[in-house]
Formats: sequence, C-alpha cells, structure tokens
Amino acid sequence: MQDPTTTRIAIGTMTGTSLDGLDLAAVAIGGAGLEMTVELLEHRHDPLGACGPRLRAVCEQVPHSTAEIAALAHDLGTLHAESLGDLLRTLGRPVDLVAVHGQTVFHAPPLSWALIDPAPLLQVLDCHLVTDLRTLDLARGGEGAPITPLADWVLFRGEGPRTIVNLGGFCNATHLPERTGSPHAIRGADVCACNHLLDAGARRWLQRAYDEDGTVALEGAPDPGRAERIARDLAGPAGRPRSLGSGDEGLEVVRSLDDLPDPAARLATLVAGLGTRIADAIPSGNAVLLFGGGAFNGALLRVLQDRLGSRRVRIGAPGIGVDQRESVAMAVLGTLALDGVDITLENVTGRTARLPFRAGRWFLPSRSSSSEYH
Repeated sequence: MQDPTTTRIAIGTMTGTSLDGLDLAAVAIGGAGLEMTVELLEHRHDPLGACGPRLRAVCEQVPHSTAEIAALAHDLGTLHAESLGDLLRTLGRPVDLVAVHGQTVFHAPPLSWALIDPAPLLQVLDCHLVTDLRTLDLARGGEGAPITPLADWVLFRGEGPRTIVNLGGFCNATHLPERTGSPHAIRGADVCACNHLLDAGARRWLQRAYDEDGTVALEGAPDPGRAERIARDLAGPAGRPRSLGSGDEGLEVVRSLDDLPDPAARLATLVAGLGTRIADAIPSGNAVLLFGGGAFNGALLRVLQDRLGSRRVRIGAPGIGVDQRESVAMAVLGTLALDGVDITLENVTGRTARLPFRAGRWFLPSRSSSSEYH
C-alpha cells in the first residue's frame, strides 16, 4: 500500500492520432488513488522524425511486412527511450513510474493496437513501466476509449460542472460534475474527427501539413448550409456511443467540399461544421476547458466561442497547457492503476464484466525496494 504522505514522480508519454509529435510529462503526485494531487514538473515535445511518415502509412492501412512493422515498433520505442533519457537527466531525481501509451495504429473495438516495443525503454529505466492501459477495458466488453475521463476528474474538477474538450485527431469530451460530485457522475465520449479533418483539408487544398493557426480558414467565408450538413453528418446515427478510430476519420467530408470556389472557403466551411458539432455536444451551462492541437486553430476557436455564447471558455488550465493534458493524464492513469483503481468508467466506455486484474501491461523493477509500491 502506498504511503499517502510521500510524493511519487511519474512520467506519461503520448503520441496522438494527429501524429504531430511525442509528448512527455513528468509530474509529482501526492497522496494515492482518487485523492491524489498532481503537479506538472517538466514537459517536452519531440518530433517523430523518420517514424512519423511510417506511422501514418501503417495507420492508413498501407500494407507492410511483419519485419517492417516490428522495426517500426522498435524504432518508436527507441525514440521514446531517447526522449525519456533526456527528460530524466533534466529532472535529476528518481522516478517511480513511466506510463507509455504508444501509437494507436488501429482501433475498432474489440480490436485495438497501440504500437510500441517497450524493450528500448527498459534499457534506460529503473522504475515501474506500464503500457497497454486500454486492454483490460476491452476485455471487459468496453470500447477501450476514452480512457482519460477519470484522470480529467483528478486534474480539472472545479466548483461547478465543466467539460474538458480534447481537440486532437479525434475530439473527445469529458463532462465533469462539480467538485463535490462523485466520479460515478462523470460522463464522456468521442465526439467526431477533428484534426484528422483539418489536416486532411490542408494537405488536399493547401499542400501543407496543416493550416497554421487556422490562418487560411479565417480568410474564407463559410457556406452555412454545407456547414450545418457537415455538423449533422459528423454527429452520426443515434444510439450507444462508441469510440472512434480507424475508418472514422471522416475524409469523405473533406472531399465533399472540393466544389467550393477556393481553399479558404472550403476550410472555413469545414471548420464551421466541425465547430458546430463540437459545441452541440457540450451540455448547456458547463464551463469549457479546451486542450489539444486544435486549440491553436484560431478559426475553430472563433466558431466554438460564437456557438457557446456566454459560457466560460478557457484555453488550457492553470499549470497544464493545451498540449500537455494527454501526457499528464497518462502519468495519472498509470499511477491510479498502480494504486489498484479501476481507471475506466462504465458510463463512458460501456464496459461491464468484472475481472480480477489491474489495468495495463506491467514491467516491474527487480530491486527489493519495489515491494513498497504494492
């Protein structure tokens, strides 16, 4: 059992479906379980380098040999190990836990694959290492995603209800009760494709990786009717919420705008439809905290603020910037799992069965002091 008076250091890593880099966050965790407190110590963002195009090809289902996939997993593990080594030297203090998400290359429950070879990480670490935090939820009949809502409750709950919106490759939202509310009152779901759409539009119409700051979209005039149709299409059919993944990138939405007169109009219309869909998914009265790469898109922010009206919309949170949430959340989830907390929520992922396992694939140090963490 963890001594609640001690402070632990945990590191979380994340490469999101936008494939815009590797984020690592080191946090100081006081207390244990759902009563923990979290302070961000260090954050770093590193490019994916040569792994980036190879990961995108695998995510897009381009055929690869098993040797090529194994080499990619190993190279991604090596990239993580190099970044972790630099972060550990910056910290200059022992670390208790590293939680590694890996790169989601396929997700269509019950199938889900977060690619990474952990072997290179074990060569630089002397602490607990956990990967595959989704697997237990999938085994219990859940969607395996979103898995961050309980971490959001630890990190961001406030005096009133609030919604945490991640504007990543896919947009997902966590709806938190007020500070005194129970974790059982947390709701959350994937909303729609987000940066997948914006980046695909930039690649198609601008021949760029992305529309930096939404500059081109801000210059265009959206087609209101087409934007409303996009919002309806992105909402999808009613029914049991499901997590989004492979095949849900919504690229047909991008292609449907090719007939608009110029790239600025196409991007403005795309952003208007996307922003409408996201705003409609946020409960009325909730304050809103925005995170993820899409929060840098000025055109998307303008649509969200217009649609949400008088509701308080904040970019990031005190102590955690827009690009730091997911890696911090991974550190929190790994520590919660280590403390024996059930890290996913039935009301979010739909999981049902009870299984006598701790979430994650664990690698435990052999030193005798490791027993203090159990």
